[in-house]
Amino acid sequence: MRAMRNMPNQDTASEPDRRKYFRVACDATIEIKPRTDDPADSGKINDLFTLSKWFNLRAAMSSLDLEANHLIRQISENDKNIGQFLQIINQKVNLLANIIVENQQADEQDTVTRINISEGGIATPYPLSFEEDSLVAAKVTLLPDGLGLLLPCRIKACQKTDSDPLYQLNLGFENLDQSVQQIVSRFLAKEQRRQLAKKT
Repeated sequence: MRAMRNMPNQDTASEPDRRKYFRVACDATIEIKPRTDDPADSGKINDLFTLSKWFNLRAAMSSLDLEANHLIRQISENDKNIGQFLQIINQKVNLLANIIVENQQADEQDTVTRINISEGGIATPYPLSFEEDSLVAAKVTLLPDGLGLLLPCRIKACQKTDSDPLYQLNLGFENLDQSVQQIVSRFLAKEQRRQLAKKT
C-alpha cells in the first residue's frame, strides 16, 4: 500500500461532536463517492465501489466474529470452560484469517492515510471536495486490522487551506446498521488499548 504524503490531519469535527464521541486516530484507506437520497437505492452502496474478494472476505469475517462473540458470551454464562475453549478457537481462526488477508492486501496499491474515527463519523484528508450536507458513501479499510466497511455518510464540513493540497473532510455516519455500529465500537476500543499499550 502507498502512504499518503505526511500532511497534518486537521480534525474538522465540531466541538459538540468532539465532546460527544470518543475518537481515535488510525491508518486507513478510504474512498468516497456521492450517493443518492432515494430510499430505493439505500441498500446499493456496494454498487458504487469496486470491491475485491479480500475486502468482502474481511467484511464477512467481521460480521461472523460479532455473532460468534455474542454466542460465546451466552455459552460462557452456562459453562465457563467451554466458553474459554471456544474463545481460544475463535482467536486462532481470526489470527489465521488475518495473516491470509494481510498477505493479499500487501500487494494492493491503495493509498494509506491518517484518519480520526468515532462512533459518529470520520475526519480525513481527501484529494476531492464535496458540498457540505451532501450524501456520500465511504469505503474504508481500518488498519492494522484490515477491517473493511461500507458506510453511508453525510458531509458535515469540507475545508481547505492554501498550504494544504488536500481537503479536510468531516463525514457523519447516517443510519448505520446495528452490526456495523458494534463493529466500529469494537475497533475503537481495541485501537485505544493498542495505543495505550504503546505508551506504557
